Amino acid sequence: MSVAELLTELRALDAHVVLDGERLRLDAPAGTLTDRHREQLKARKQEIVDFLRSAQALAAQQRALVPLT
Repeated sequence: MSVAELLTELRALDAHVVLDGERLRLDAPAGTLTDRHREQLKARKQEIVDFLRSAQALAAQQRALVPLT
């Protein structure tokens, strides 16, 4: 499972993972996360941090409009 798929799965469970500096923050309703989710988050922490940092950089890029003729 890719990082994007893991985060999508968590989002579907109303669990939100956010980047706070070098730390990951998780906001999820009690009982939402399974042991597998916890293991995935712990084992892939750096990969998730890198993914979220990359997503933030892409979101911050200036967009250009190019006319299509």
